[in-house]
Amino acid sequence: MEFEVSTTPESFSVIIPKRKVVLEDYTGTWCGFCPSVAAAIEEASLQSDDLAIVAIHITANSNPDPMHFDDVEILRDAFEIDGLPQARIDRSQFWFAPYFISDALENAGVIRHLCCVFYILSRGGSTNYTSKCGFSDGYQPSGDKLVVYLLEDGILYDQENYYNEDQTSPYFGLGNPIPNFEHNHTLRLSLSAPLGDDIAAARSP
Repeated sequence: MEFEVSTTPESFSVIIPKRKVVLEDYTGTWCGFCPSVAAAIEEASLQSDDLAIVAIHITANSNPDPMHFDDVEILRDAFEIDGLPQARIDRSQFWFAPYFISDALENAGVIRHLCCVFYILSRGGSTNYTSKCGFSDGYQPSGDKLVVYLLEDGILYDQENYYNEDQTSPYFGLGNPIPNFEHNHTLRLSLSAPLGDDIAAARSP
C-alpha cells in the first residue's frame, strides 16, 4: 500500500560565513579623551553590520571605573595597552586618532572558511552556552581561537569629556563630565579564557 504525504514547503538558504571585524575599545569613565573612540565606533557601526565591538573598562590608580573588567591585565599584557584611550582592530592592528573608519571596515564582510554557532540557555539565574564550529572543505584551523564575551548595553554613568569646548566634536557642549553617558558593548564577563580557547584543540576527531 502506498501513501502520499504532503508537507508544508520550506525554503532554505546557504549561509556563507562572513568575517566580523573585532573592534576593542580600552576605555574608562575617568578618561576624558576616550569618548573619541566611542564616536568612531558608532560611526563605523552605522556603515557595517560586520563588526564585533567590545568596550573594556579599566580602573587606573586613583581613578575607579564601576565597569572595570577584572581580567583586564591579561589583555593589557597581551596587546600592549599602556595609557588610554587605546583601540585595536582584530587584536593585531593599532587604531589611533583620527580613527579612520576605512581601517576598521577594510576586512568587514570578507568570506571566511570558519563559522561558529552558539546555543544559549538561561534558567534559574544561570546561563549556559554551547558552541559548534564548522570549517569549509580543506580548511585546517591553526591558531584560531574562540572568544566568548558577555556584554552589556545601555549603562548610564558620567563620562569625563575633554571635548566639551571642541566645536568639531560630537561631544561639544555636553558638559565635563557628560552626565548619564550611555556606555554600550561593555565587557562584563569572559565565558572563555580572556584570550580565547583554542579551536583546533577542542575539535572532535
